[in-house]
Amino acid sequence: MIFPTFLRRIILLLGDVILYYLALIITLIIRFGNGLTHDLIFKHLIPFSCLLPVWIGLLALLDGYDLKTLKEKQILGIKTVLLGISGALISILFFYIFIFFGITPKTNLAIFSLLFCFLLFLERQSIVNIFSGYLKRKIAFVGDSEEAQLLIKTIQENPLIGWTYVKSLDENTLNEIQNIQTDVLVIVQEDLLNSQKEEFFHKLFPLKVNFLDLPSAYEIILKKIPINSVDPKWFLAHFKEGKKQIYDKAKRVADFLIASLIFIVTLPLWPLISLFIKLNDKGSIIFKQKRMGKNFKPFVNYKFRTMKENHEQIPWTLGSQDYRITKVGRFLRAIHLDELPQMINIIKGEMSLIGPRPESIDTISFLEKEIPFYHLRHLIKPGFTGWAQVALSDAKEIDHLKDQESKIQYDFRKIEHDLYYIKNRSFIFDLIIFAKTIDVVLRKQRS
Repeated sequence: MIFPTFLRRIILLLGDVILYYLALIITLIIRFGNGLTHDLIFKHLIPFSCLLPVWIGLLALLDGYDLKTLKEKQILGIKTVLLGISGALISILFFYIFIFFGITPKTNLAIFSLLFCFLLFLERQSIVNIFSGYLKRKIAFVGDSEEAQLLIKTIQENPLIGWTYVKSLDENTLNEIQNIQTDVLVIVQEDLLNSQKEEFFHKLFPLKVNFLDLPSAYEIILKKIPINSVDPKWFLAHFKEGKKQIYDKAKRVADFLIASLIFIVTLPLWPLISLFIKLNDKGSIIFKQKRMGKNFKPFVNYKFRTMKENHEQIPWTLGSQDYRITKVGRFLRAIHLDELPQMINIIKGEMSLIGPRPESIDTISFLEKEIPFYHLRHLIKPGFTGWAQVALSDAKEIDHLKDQESKIQYDFRKIEHDLYYIKNRSFIFDLIIFAKTIDVVLRKQRS
């Protein structure tokens, strides 16, 4: 069963590839007219094909495949301009580095960039009209809960993601099921069916309705797992760690190589950062703290110190408003330079580039008592960045965590995203998270 959000993104991607080559052909016709030959087409086709992943990657970084933002025309226009400028600059650099292609198409690149971005903007506007009015799957619910209401609200507020909410049935309206036209039926409260269960499903089989439990629907639409709606049986059925062994080993190699590269490239900044920290309050440069690793194995986490020396710690963060943060620390946190020493943890194999963020031992002891299944986030290595960080990057409460209750609520949301990542982790998902992390950092610098 292919679900609307994934299918729509595939359609967008295929459309972008077609437009990319269409823009190239139109550019060559404009430039060479009747003089256009097969040799000229071939000479441009190979290098431009090499550049295709660059343009698609830039588009992904600019959230060009985020269905929730497509309807914002002004933002789409700004992103399209940014795509054209950045894509053209990288393409120019590409042709000057790889001179063996035998072309330096400055004028062609200018025409191509304008054409591709113009066609892209028109395509996105057309897609908005098509996706918001057609190609939707209908979804209905049996029973109700707070999580189900969140799903319904998300569907109603985001028509482009491909769902249409039909109705929620309760014990008094179950007999109306055959009169409801739906593609997917979410069973929120199975106990409502009781003795009618067999008869209920028997009525629906001829209608070719797909059934989902609430956690699965939540996962598909919201990209997280609802802790309140799952039990140990659900985790036993869905967490298949044995199939992840090859991925985990390959990821360790990638982590080592990428972290080593980041460490080497950023090493010249370390003495400068160290000097600023010392000048600020003459305290230690590196902040060391025991954090929990994979399979509950503790390790020492390294960061550039951003808080006042020897300040009393509390088991929750106060966000960006924390009075313990130094002036230099606030700057380092704003551009995430304080995280650079964690490359050492990744090189040592204690952390990964992508995974749940590492927490202190005290914080974990505190949260495990408050949040169900919190311990499952330690099935894998903690990460430099993760799905929870990018998915909740716009959350306002991170800057206003003033007490234990607000900390628990925020971490409750985080664990739902962490478990989604643990269950669905893959190289493609890791690349998406890495790209979104870069986008989050850039957006914070612009704000």
